[in-house]
Amino acid sequence: MAIDVASGTSTALAATPIVLRSFRLSPTGAHVLYVAPDPATLGIIGKEQNDTFVLPVRLAPGSKPAVARKLADRGRYSWSPDGKQLVFTKGGRLVVAPVEAGSRSRAGFVHAWRRTGLDAGWVAFRNAGRRPSVTDPELETVKPGMYTTARPFNDVYVVGGDGAAKNITADIDDQTSDLAWSADSATLYFRATSNKTYDETLYRYTVADGRREVAVSGAESYDRFTPMPGGWSRRSRMLCTHPTSG
Repeated sequence: MAIDVASGTSTALAATPIVLRSFRLSPTGAHVLYVAPDPATLGIIGKEQNDTFVLPVRLAPGSKPAVARKLADRGRYSWSPDGKQLVFTKGGRLVVAPVEAGSRSRAGFVHAWRRTGLDAGWVAFRNAGRRPSVTDPELETVKPGMYTTARPFNDVYVVGGDGAAKNITADIDDQTSDLAWSADSATLYFRATSNKTYDETLYRYTVADGRREVAVSGAESYDRFTPMPGGWSRRSRMLCTHPTSG
């Protein structure tokens, strides 16, 4: 559903209910990128397979919900700043795919991105499986044949137009997530969770000077934040409780 903030009027974007695992609105607001499980694997722990769909947003009075298009490749997609292209990894490469069906994907994302002038030529990503010594102290070692929902800890990297990658979290042991660029592509925001206290920190990294600083930190969750011109905002906020002694 889309809700008009001023009037409170809601509009259905899909004709039928969807089991959502995640969703992300395009920078232009013209499309929604969402992830839904394959019905054949729905609810199977450790084996659920997810597909990604692109759904046009129709808000004109009297318009019917659009039909979502399932993307051919499974993976984690991100939006280009102009909302016309999607970015994902395939075969160890970063790939650019058009939002509209019928056009071809392009490999070599960093250079293609810079040539098209969509942003300042920077890419950010998380590297899974880094630093095996960093673990959650409350999680037991996985026994043979057993499944765990624990995620590997990740570092955050930024890549310039020359293809050189820089690790911007090598000095912290927090779990990182939710990378998001500012509207002018000058600042990268990301969320970090302490594996000892579970407090969260929202960092901002400025490309021009390579400086990382704390935007906000505390015993709460900054899930699903969205950078805004002149600052940042959170679409949702969840307070966290911590046990006290005595």
